[in-house]
Amino acid sequence: MLNVRVNLYEHVSRWFQWLTAPFRPQPWRWVLPLKGSFYYDAELAEASGWLMVGRKLQLSCEPENRYDRQAVQISLPFAHSNQTALLGYIPYSHSPALTWLLKNAQLSAPLEAKLFSGYRQYQRLHLFMIIQARLSIWQRVRLSQLKRSAPKKPLE
Repeated sequence: MLNVRVNLYEHVSRWFQWLTAPFRPQPWRWVLPLKGSFYYDAELAEASGWLMVGRKLQLSCEPENRYDRQAVQISLPFAHSNQTALLGYIPYSHSPALTWLLKNAQLSAPLEAKLFSGYRQYQRLHLFMIIQARLSIWQRVRLSQLKRSAPKKPLE
């Protein structure tokens, strides 16, 4: 009799795990380009050897930015000091989704941003970053809504 109860418990437990799997936080990745890196410290960071694939980046919202109220800065923190080198910004079309993720989403694990890749073309440095987190299904749905309704860059 005890053996039947254990088997039933294992069966119900597996079924419950299968049923609730979509609602548990899942790994999520987003690869984004860094914009404006030629205006800031990216060239200096590359010349100094600080830019390496896999290096952690720091994301911070900048609500007082006059061009984009939802701007997100990308900085390279230095290991031995509290200073950072500003590498650029998240593209305008993706900033509402990432701002929401940084400010309003209650994440089960911290958001992780790393340098993904980069190349040089016509004397300009093009950098890409990867953002990783564990998101619930509701957070993924909200992000996809924000990505779809992303504003287009206004004409100046």
